[in-house]
Amino acid sequence: MSWKALYYHDHAQQTKTETWQTLQDREQIQLSFCAGKIKVVVATVAFGMGVDAQGVRGVVHMTLPRSLEEYVQQVIC
Repeated sequence: MSWKALYYHDHAQQTKTETWQTLQDREQIQLSFCAGKIKVVVATVAFGMGVDAQGVRGVVHMTLPRSLEEYVQQVIC
């Protein structure tokens, strides 16, 4: 089984070695994910804000949220 995976980055902490994504790139990734064309997105918290997608089976956090409130905002749909 293979899944297409893309990354989504909001550039808040961009380094000089990272490839910049345009707003159109990020919008296309979000639309493709919500339409079910992409199964895996590696993203910053910014991706999840405003995503209204059914069928999300899991979210993996690299680090814990800084507060309980932040955690609730990230996991409640």
